[in-house]
Amino acid sequence: MAFRRRFCTDVVIDLVGYRRHGHNEQDEAAYTQPLMAARIEQQPSVREQYARAARSRRASSRRRTRTRSTPRVDDDG
Repeated sequence: MAFRRRFCTDVVIDLVGYRRHGHNEQDEAAYTQPLMAARIEQQPSVREQYARAARSRRASSRRRTRTRSTPRVDDDG
């Protein structure tokens, strides 16, 4: 509610959650939900996705910094 009052707009959070290793110790997801289990197995873990995004942000930031600090040279010499 505080966000809505401050910015005068609603927010929608699109969140997909899953349990990579089933619901409990006795659940075998590959048996009960084989298609979903196969798809989850192919999905990188949250830690891997976060690390990839962080590396990408750092690389992007370094490129911007390098571009800004490089002096411009006129064609006229």
